[in-house]
Formats: sequence, C-alpha cells, structure tokens
Amino acid sequence: MLVCLSIPLAAAVVGMRRWRNRAPRREDFGRREVYTGASKAESAGAQMRAAESSTELHLAHLLLQEAADQCDVVADTGERLTIEAKAELK
Repeated sequence: MLVCLSIPLAAAVVGMRRWRNRAPRREDFGRREVYTGASKAESAGAQMRAAESSTELHLAHLLLQEAADQCDVVADTGERLTIEAKAELK
C-alpha cells in the first residue's frame, strides 16, 4: 500500500507540467532565429520538441491513471500486492 501513497505526488507534478506546457510563453513568440530571422515558435525543431514533450506528458498521465486504478482495486478488495505488482507500480 505504501507504493500507492506516491501516486498523488507524481500526479501533482505531471499536472503542473501539463499546465505549463499548455500555456504559451511570450518569449517563444518574440525570439527570432539568428541566421534566418524566422520566429523560433514557427521553427520545426521547436515544434518537434513541443510535440515530444506533450506526448511524454500524456503517456505519464495515462500511466499514473492506470496505477491509481490498480491502487483503488487493492483498497477495495484489501488484498496485498505481490512483489511483481509493486515493482510494476513503481
């Protein structure tokens, strides 16, 4: 059951990061590439990094949701987790 106590903290961290990822940053729109003069927000590299970050955060959210669901089942049934299940939740 101690494994399940870390899930709310991890969920809070992922939630804060997801909120920060959604909020556009002013400095991204005003900065320009040194060589081309194009906006950094419109560059393919910046968009790729933003997409990768968004994908990783979505995956973290799904993993936390699955772990929380497993902890709910343990709390409802009162059964102890096996060593393998504890390792998987960590």
